Amino acid sequence: MDDLDADQLVETLQAVFRDAADPVAIFRGGTVATANVALVSLIGASDDAEIVGREALDLLAPQSRGALAEQVHRRVSGAPVPGLYSALLLRSNGAPVSVEIRTTPFRAAGEWWSLTMLRQVGSGSADELYRAVFATNTAMKLLIEPHSGQIVDANEAAVQFYGWSLPQLRAMTIHQINTLPPEQVAHQLAEARAGRRLRFQFRHRTARGEVRDVEVHSGAVEVRGTTLLLSIVQDVTDRLLLEGRLRETQRLETVGLVAAGVAHDFANLHTILLACAASVQAELPAHGVGHARIADLLHTAQRVGELANRLMEAAGARPSSPPVPRDLRLALESLQGFLSAATSGAVAVELVVPPGLPVAIDDDQLERVLVNLVLNARDASATAVRIEATATEDVVLLRVIDDGRGIEARHRTEVFEPFFTTRTDPRGHGLGLAAVRGIVIQAGGAVAIEPSDHGTVVAMSFPRMPLGPVPVLLVEDEPDLRDVLTQVLRHEGFEVHACGDAEEALALSEPSLRRFRFLVTDQRLPGRSGVELARELAHRHAALRVVLVSGDLSGRDRDALPARWTFVAKPFTGRQLADLLRR
Repeated sequence: MDDLDADQLVETLQAVFRDAADPVAIFRGGTVATANVALVSLIGASDDAEIVGREALDLLAPQSRGALAEQVHRRVSGAPVPGLYSALLLRSNGAPVSVEIRTTPFRAAGEWWSLTMLRQVGSGSADELYRAVFATNTAMKLLIEPHSGQIVDANEAAVQFYGWSLPQLRAMTIHQINTLPPEQVAHQLAEARAGRRLRFQFRHRTARGEVRDVEVHSGAVEVRGTTLLLSIVQDVTDRLLLEGRLRETQRLETVGLVAAGVAHDFANLHTILLACAASVQAELPAHGVGHARIADLLHTAQRVGELANRLMEAAGARPSSPPVPRDLRLALESLQGFLSAATSGAVAVELVVPPGLPVAIDDDQLERVLVNLVLNARDASATAVRIEATATEDVVLLRVIDDGRGIEARHRTEVFEPFFTTRTDPRGHGLGLAAVRGIVIQAGGAVAIEPSDHGTVVAMSFPRMPLGPVPVLLVEDEPDLRDVLTQVLRHEGFEVHACGDAEEALALSEPSLRRFRFLVTDQRLPGRSGVELARELAHRHAALRVVLVSGDLSGRDRDALPARWTFVAKPFTGRQLADLLRR
C-alpha cells in the first residue's frame, strides 16, 4: 500500500471493509478516515458522513475516554498495550453501547494509520452478571492478560486498595505492582495460566508507596472469547504480622517458662550461697587468705544473680520499665571507648550516627546489646566494627557491621535461639544473640541478620521516639469533648492544636500542617465529614497519621479506610487515646 497516496488508500480500504459483518473504522492519525456500514448502523448514524473526520475520543462515552487516552499515550511512548479492550461507544441518540475494540496500527503512504474493529458485546443479564461477580463485588479482583501481564480490568475494590484510578490500572502491568523481579512474575503467570498453581503469596506496591502482603487466587477464565487470568487478591499484611507476633510470643513464652524455673532455682542457690559465704567470712580473720577467698566466692555468687536476671530478660519474662527517649548518638558516644576496651583493643569501633535520632532504650540495655555484638565480632576474627544509624519518619535503623567470617544464610534466623552456636569449641555458648533479641523486642523493635558478602550485618529497628511533645491536630465540633481531650492529651505529654470544624483545620498553612504527626478527627463534623477532611490533609501531608473517631461508622465503611488510618469507636477515654497514639 506504500505505492498509494492517502486518498487512494482510503478508497481501497472502503472497498475492502464496507460490507464486513463487524463494525470497522480506519483512523488516519487520531481521526476517522472511513467507516463501514456495520459501524454506521451500530452508532445509529444516517450515513458515514456523520462519522468521518471525528476524533476517536468523540465516539466514546465520557467514562471510557480516559482509558483510551491512556492506551494511546502508552502506544506512542512504546509501552505495551493490550490488543483487545472494552469500552462504551456513544450512539447518535446519546445512549452508550458496550463494545470490544481491537486495534492494529500500520504505516502506509508515509503516515500512521489504525485498523479498528469493534464488536458489540452482550447486554442485559450477561452484563448484570459481570457487574455483580466482578465489577461491584467487594473482593479485590483483577483481570490480567497472562502473557504480557497487562491489567485488562480491575473492580472498584481493587481500585480502592491499590490507590490508582481504573484508567491508570488498565494502563499498567502486574509487573509494576508485584515486587518480584519481572522474570519471576512471568514464571508465576505461566504457572497460573497452565493451572499448575492457583494460590500465591506476593508483596504488592500501592500508589501510596506502601508494600502490602497479599494472597492471590488466580486461574484462567474465558472473557468474550479471550483467555485471561482472574486474580482474587486478599490483603494479608495484618494477618501475617499477627501470626509472626504470635509465633514470637509463643517461642518467648516457652523459653520464659524454662527461664522462670531456672531463675527460681538460681535464686534459691544464690540465697544459700550468699548466706553460707557471709557466715563463714564473719568467722575468718579479716586479712587472711581465707577471707579473700570467701570474698571471691561472694563475687561469684553475685554473678549468678546477674545471670538469672539476664536469663529472664532474654526470655522477655521480666517486665520492662517505661521507655525513656534517648538521643542515640549521645548514648553511643559514651559507650565507644568501653566497647573497644571490651575486646582488649583487638577490634576498632567506628560510629557513623547522626544526632537527633531518639530511641527508647536505656544505657544498660544498649550497652549489653552492643557488647554482645562486638564480642561476637571479635570471636569471628573481625578487626573492625562500624555502628551506623539511619531513620525514617517512624523508625530508627541501627546496624552493627563487622568484617569477620560472617554467618551462613541457613543460620541467620537460628542464631537468635537460646544456646544456639556454630562454634566447635564448647566454651562460651550462652544467651548472647538471644539476649540481644529479647532486649530489642522489649524496646519495641526488631532484629535480623542482613545478607552480606563480607562479614556480618546485624540490623535493629526501633520506634523513633520524640524528644519533645508530639504535635497532634485535634478536630472535634463538640466544645466540651474537645476541651476534655485537649487537656488529657496535654497532660499525657502531647502538644495539641484543637479545631472546631474541618474548615478551620483546612485553613492551616502548609508549614503549620507539616508540624503535626497525628490527626485525630471526629467523623461527624459540620459541613464536611472526618473522612473527607482526613483525605484532604493526608494529600497535603503524606506522613500524617490519621485517627478517625466515630460512634456509628459501619463495618463496611471501616474496612474501606486506608491501611495507615486507625479507627477508634466511641465511647473511649482520653487516656486510651493517648496510649493509642504512643503505640
